[in-house]
Amino acid sequence: MHRRSIPLLTLLLAAAVAGSASASSRSTASFCSVSKSVAVQLVNTANAVKSSATLAQRQAELKTQFTTIRSAEGSLKTRVPGTLKTKLNTVLAFVNLVSAKLTAVHWNIAALAQNPSVAAAIEAASARADVAIPALKTYYRNTCHFKM
Repeated sequence: MHRRSIPLLTLLLAAAVAGSASASSRSTASFCSVSKSVAVQLVNTANAVKSSATLAQRQAELKTQFTTIRSAEGSLKTRVPGTLKTKLNTVLAFVNLVSAKLTAVHWNIAALAQNPSVAAAIEAASARADVAIPALKTYYRNTCHFKM
């Protein structure tokens, strides 16, 4: 996994809770409520990752981030407004791929980086998620009124 992937993971994790537009204000409020509880955890975790001095600390923080997002995934998917559902799913697919690959190597980032095919798959999923993030962040800020 390339060096740029670690900061990208943090950004993608925070953006994963961003959501999408909706015709139903009740659905929007519900989705924003679910997103808010996850966003607070992710923002705090993102700050911890930035300040983590060792690889072991970063690995532990990433595990916490991915576990948090994966535990909220069902609620996010059931409440996400329709127009950006695909974008949220793209980001969650990235989260699930990285989580599965890191779980397989006991959250050892160095071991994961040594497998070129896995690193390539993660980079490809990351590129797809990168395309989804701007719309998700816009919704997150403008509709849910979350500071990002």
